[in-house]
Amino acid sequence: MHFEDTAHTRRSPAAMRIWFAASLLLHVAAAQAADRDARRRDVPDKVWHSVVFVESHDGDGQVSRGSGFIVDREGTIFTNRHVVQPDNDSPARLILVGVPFDRVIAGLRDPFDVDYDHLDLFIGRTVHVSPSDSALDFAVLRIAARPSYGSFKPLTLNFEKMRRREPVMTIGFAGGYVPLANRGAVMIATLKHKDVDHCVTTNKTYPGDSGGPMLDWLGRARGIVSGTRKTLYAKRGMAVHLSAVQSSARSAEKLVAESVPPRGPVSRGEVARRIRALQKL
Repeated sequence: MHFEDTAHTRRSPAAMRIWFAASLLLHVAAAQAADRDARRRDVPDKVWHSVVFVESHDGDGQVSRGSGFIVDREGTIFTNRHVVQPDNDSPARLILVGVPFDRVIAGLRDPFDVDYDHLDLFIGRTVHVSPSDSALDFAVLRIAARPSYGSFKPLTLNFEKMRRREPVMTIGFAGGYVPLANRGAVMIATLKHKDVDHCVTTNKTYPGDSGGPMLDWLGRARGIVSGTRKTLYAKRGMAVHLSAVQSSARSAEKLVAESVPPRGPVSRGEVARRIRALQKL
């Protein structure tokens, strides 16, 4: 009877490369899953309910996606201009707003596996958009709910500017349909970017985060995520100070009160019908 000495069995170089690549992929996948779970657990539920998914459709079939956050119980939302009105501007535009509900917030499904069936969908009205020649990347939306839905859950706003090294958290729909959080700290408290006050943070910012809130350690919104800024070492998150949009927000208050968007949530079938109608214009 022959016994093979498995301790000295040698794998071919090709097999070793395959084994190493598979091990690396499993390790990365496990680390990403653990990171997403930690980022969900790290944020109070009331904050999750206030950060919304924003999707803008035009008549040419172009779609842009980003984030926003609710600022009052009636459904007023702050976001970026480039989220609701990107460069490929079209006169006809449909704005969809997705408000997370408990099943998504609980993180029972991976954010990259779901679609907006797992959000309460509303038809948004664009109430205010900063002029295209303005350096301020800001927009105000409005959504409305049926009486049975109840009131929306707004974030607390704080218009004080951030201080250097102050801990911050950003939340947005980066690449998926579930909000994810990133923690960091303020690197540059006030940076004049195109004549508008911004701050630069250590937070990583991804496509889809734009328009989401920058929160302080008390969970108060202090800024609006607007993009990234390349530093000496890496790309860092950049946000517009809320104080920079305060005047524009106040001037839009009357328009917000007069805006009457369709009451939601709306069904996915209704969304599909509206998209088809938009593309026929």
